[in-house]
Amino acid sequence: MGHHADGFYGLPLDFPGFPEALGTGNAHAKVAALQERFAQEINHPRFIPFLALHEFEAWLFSAPAAVEAHFGKANLAEKLRDAVQEAGALELISQGALAEPAARV
Repeated sequence: MGHHADGFYGLPLDFPGFPEALGTGNAHAKVAALQERFAQEINHPRFIPFLALHEFEAWLFSAPAAVEAHFGKANLAEKLRDAVQEAGALELISQGALAEPAARV
């Protein structure tokens, strides 16, 4: 396991549908393709796959004011909001030149 160039951190290369999902388009489409293939592989009506598109750190960007209050660091909320705006969406933060969310703060 490890970080892959495609942004699927820790996902094994032999995960069902992995090679096919790489060519499906944007990050949302790739995750949807992987979840669909995973469901087919398990083939059970009660199994509903969920793959988190974003890293845990990206979730912190969804509540900038709370993160700033928790850490007591002035202007942290503004920096977090700027990172989301620059990326275009929470899920796309680690797709840019600054890499993973943890490197941004």
